[in-house]
Formats: sequence, structure tokens, C-alpha cells
Amino acid sequence: MDSEFQENTSMMGKDHLESQRELYEESIPSNTNEEVIGPLQYGSEIVNEDTSQRNKEEDEEAKAVIDSISQGKVKLFKKAKFQAFSAAISHEDHVMKVQDHLDLNHSKPTNSVVAFRVVDPSSNTGISEGFDDDGEEGSGEKLLRLLQKLGVENVALIVCVWHNNMPGHLGTDFYRMVLERARDLLTALHNEVMQQENSSALGGEFVNNEAPTMERKTVESKVFNIAQAVDISKGKETTQSIKSDAHKKFLEDNSINFLPQVDKLTYKESVQNLEKAGKSLTKGHIREFLSFVRPEPIIGKLFQVIAMIKGYKNPNWSKCRDLLSNPTFKIELLSFRGRDYDSENVLKAFKIFESSAISFTQKSPRKKDFYQKFYEILPKISDGSVHVFDWIISFFKAYSGYSKFGDLQNDKIELGSDIGEITMRTKMMMRQEMKKNRKPKQIKIKQTALLSPEERADKDYYRFPDDQTEDKKTSQVKPNIGMFLQNKQMMFGDDSLIPEEGKKSSLIDYNALKRGANFLIDEEEELRKREQLEQEQADRRMIMEKNSKFKVENLPNKTELMLETLKDIDYEEQPLEVLIALAERLKKKRMDMFPDAQPM
Repeated sequence: MDSEFQENTSMMGKDHLESQRELYEESIPSNTNEEVIGPLQYGSEIVNEDTSQRNKEEDEEAKAVIDSISQGKVKLFKKAKFQAFSAAISHEDHVMKVQDHLDLNHSKPTNSVVAFRVVDPSSNTGISEGFDDDGEEGSGEKLLRLLQKLGVENVALIVCVWHNNMPGHLGTDFYRMVLERARDLLTALHNEVMQQENSSALGGEFVNNEAPTMERKTVESKVFNIAQAVDISKGKETTQSIKSDAHKKFLEDNSINFLPQVDKLTYKESVQNLEKAGKSLTKGHIREFLSFVRPEPIIGKLFQVIAMIKGYKNPNWSKCRDLLSNPTFKIELLSFRGRDYDSENVLKAFKIFESSAISFTQKSPRKKDFYQKFYEILPKISDGSVHVFDWIISFFKAYSGYSKFGDLQNDKIELGSDIGEITMRTKMMMRQEMKKNRKPKQIKIKQTALLSPEERADKDYYRFPDDQTEDKKTSQVKPNIGMFLQNKQMMFGDDSLIPEEGKKSSLIDYNALKRGANFLIDEEEELRKREQLEQEQADRRMIMEKNSKFKVENLPNKTELMLETLKDIDYEEQPLEVLIALAERLKKKRMDMFPDAQPM
């Protein structure tokens, strides 16, 4: 029994185990390996997609940085070439990419001075900045100070230098050239962006004369937003502003209304007064203004107005000093072209000027007695401030005239032609006056050898050289010139031909001396005739130089010049009274030369 029970139990156990094993195998699918590996494959695909997306964004960002690279003008100095490059960046790693791009597309420079500033919220100061001297100690630090001074952020600035000399051979001129190239490039970029902003604000549009611009990712910057590379090295403007109807309407609604109304004559006088005030402002006045750490409030306001006119936004005294230290500051004051100034900036400047004028003088610039009050205050502070005030007043009047009448280009051409005629006539009159009043300087020549005994006795004998030879020293002919034994006129004072020691020879060739004197006289006469011919030719050129109409007082008096004038004259352009006067003068000359001739 027991054995049978155990055997049955064992059989039941085996059957149970086999049945359980079959159930377990059925519960497990046949593709177990695929189900285990599947989730791992899906996770790797997610990681790869994130990596590719990140790489794509980095590539786009790097492309935007490369596209934002701008280059300045090349300048040669002592056999060294300087050129500045800038790029908009958002991370300091972009600096290396910009350098690599420049190395690939340009010849490798001897020195690459680098400075950058990037907004970094993780840093304590909020800005990440750095520099690289590249062998010229102190140059990178000075470049970084320039960026800090201008308040430029998210920009990398690189100045490349090519030369074949030892490092440091330029001395401090190296720093000056690096800063000059960098400042010029930043200024050009700033002006370009300001021009675009002003055009968009006034309803204008920009047309690129070169290839059409493509969409690109931009990198934000505090000072300017660079979305397009600007090539300054060509020295030409690649864009031109097209004034729209909205811009013209803005000029009509604002420029003419807020500025004092002027007529065309006042417009011309204002332009002349503007140039006069600019010339009156000397270098001493500019140095005086630059020496002010904190100027008088009225002086600060005057220069703030000028800075606003030039396009500065919210200028303080440090920016005004930068404007004054610009070498072209005075040159810019001497010329007025209304199209170079933005009407919105002029409007803001005039409002500041009017408000400050009322606060200082309790009077508005629109009132007549306003100027007198200002002229009482300014001379007590600085003489140069008076000229600055004159320039500002003349500028506002001139810009008001420009808004109403446009440029004075045609008037300037007419004025220039009048001045040219006056100058030519004045030169001829001065030459004639000089000929009449010229008294040749009398140079007395020693009469020992050049003259005969009769001429030598005449002590009043003088030579009159012309203007070209009066400053030449007349060399005295030595008494031993022309010692020819064959000459019959040679005089022998001794039996021996050789003089004693310490005594001069008495052998003199008078014929040779006279020939030399006659040669000098003939040469003087030839020079005098040549000068007279040159003066006549110059007068003829001055008369026939211009194709403008003749005037009666400008007609020549000499017959030869009259005939020469008749050859080249354009009878259709000449006034009738000029032709009549010319014919009458020729008739008079003919009657003087041939009195017996019948009158025509």
C-alpha cells in the first residue's frame, strides 16, 4: 500500500510539475528577447533626437555669429597693417569660432588683439568679459576698457595686425592704432544701426544695392542688434534711405512748426553764420571744455543739445567729452547738409534747448529779447560758449530753411561762379598794378673789370635785374680770368708772366671780360622778355579759361589778345554789348595804326 501510494504520489508530482512548466512556457511569449531590447532602443532614439536638436541649434547659433562678423577699413602705419573685426556673440565660446573663421578666410595675422563682453546671469557682476594680448602686452586690456567705456555688451572685438618686425617695435603707437581701428568700426556699426532704426521709425525702408538679404538668426546686443554683416572697408554706403510719404508728413508737421520760420535769405545767412561760428571755435576753446570735470549747467546743456543733434541718446557730460575729443568735431561744425540730420533728433534737441533756455533766462527762444539775455550770461562763463550758442541758433534756423526750401546746392554753384569771376578779375587788376608800381631793386656792381675806363668813371651806372634774378648773388669776376698769351690786348706790367708771391697778376683779358658782361646783359633781357610773355599768356588763359560770358570791363586792350579772343569766342553765348564793344575797340586800333584808311 505504502509503496503504491508513494509511486502514485511521485507520478502525480511529476505530472504536476510538467503541467506547471507547460503553463509557464505558454505564459511567456515567443519574442521575449525583442520585448526586452525594445525599450532600450526607444530610449536611445530619444537621446539621439535631443543631441541632434541641440547640435542643430548650436550650428544655427554659430552661423548667426559668423554672419554677424563685420570688418573695418585697413590702415597702413610704418609698414604694419591694422584691421578691426567685430561679431555679435552670446557666449564666450563664440570668440574662438570667430577667430577660426578669420584665420580660414584671411591671411594669418602676426597679432590678434581680442576683447569681449557677454551678459552672463550666473556671474556676480552679470557680465563675462576677457581679453588676449597675443604678444603685445597691455593691448587687449586697453581694448576691453574701450568696450567698457562705450557700454558695449554681447560683442567680440578683434584687431588683426600684420607686420614682419619684432614685437613692440611700434611702441605706444601700436595701442593708439588698435584703439583707433576698433573705435572707428564700432562707430560705423552704431551709425548704421541708428540709421536703420530712424528709417523704420519714420516709415522709410532700406534697399540693399548688393545681394538680397537672407533670413538669419540674430544675437541681441545692448548697443546694437547685428542681423546683417556690414562691410565698412569698401568706403561706400551699401544702403540708401528712401523717404516715404510718412517721413515727408513728419517734416511738414514738426520741423516747420516747432522751429522758427525763416525766409530764403535768412536761410542763406544762417548757413554762413553757422560756418562762421564753427571757425570761431578754436582748439583752445575745445581744450578748455575738455578740462571741465563738471561744467557749468548751461554749458552742459548746450553740448547736450549738440550731441542730441548728432544722434546721441540721453547724452551725459562723458559722452559730450567724447564728442569734443573727436578729431572731426570742428570739421563737422563747419559744414551744413540738412539731409545728414534726422528730424526727430533735431526736434528732441530743440525741446531740450527751449526748456533749458526758459529755466536759465526765464524767456522762450521764440521771443526777440531771448538772445540778449543769453549773451549777457555766457561771456561771464566762457568765450567759447558764445560761439557754441551762435552755432546752435544758426543750426536751428538753417534746418528750418532746409525743411522748407531744401538744399542750397544750386545757390552755392551760382555763388561759386560769381566768386570765380571776381577772383579772376581781381588777379588781373593786381598784376597790372604791380607792373606799374614795380621799382626794380638797384644792385651796384663793382666796375673794376667789367667796364671800360669811360664807363668806369660813371659812378651812377646801375644794373636793373628782373624779379627772377634779383635774389641771385652777382659773382665778382676775378682779375686773372682769360690769361691768353696770344691776345694782342694783353698788357704786361712785368717782364715775367708769373707774379711775385703775395701779388696779383696784372695780365687781364679785357675782351673776355666784356664778352662775359655782354652775356649777362643779354641773358637778363631774354629773361625779362620771357617773363613778359608768360604774363601775357597767363592773362590770356585767365580770360579764356572759363566758358562763361564776357563782360565789357574784362575785354583785352591789346590787338593780339583781341584777335586771340575772336578765335575761341562763342558768339552765340556772348551778350550783344560785348561784341559791339569788341568791334569798336578793333576799329579804334585800326584807325590809330592806319590814320589814312577809310572808316568802314
